[in-house]
Amino acid sequence: MRQLQNLFRDHYEMSPSAYVRNVRLERVRSELFTATSDATTVSDAAYRWGFNNLGRFAKAYQQKFGEPPSHTLRR
Repeated sequence: MRQLQNLFRDHYEMSPSAYVRNVRLERVRSELFTATSDATTVSDAAYRWGFNNLGRFAKAYQQKFGEPPSHTLRR
């Protein structure tokens, strides 16, 4: 198991859990960009992609994309 994690880290330069978190953040961002109705909310998109703690989600989103998720949704 440890060898598999090490090989993953060597190839992707991050842990498997960090990789999955990044993919989920990208999916939320994509959903926020393509939202067509006012019914879409940041919290709904975050929950849909498995983020249960909205404070941690918002912090990770801002660190990765340089803006809060609400700014992405408003564009």
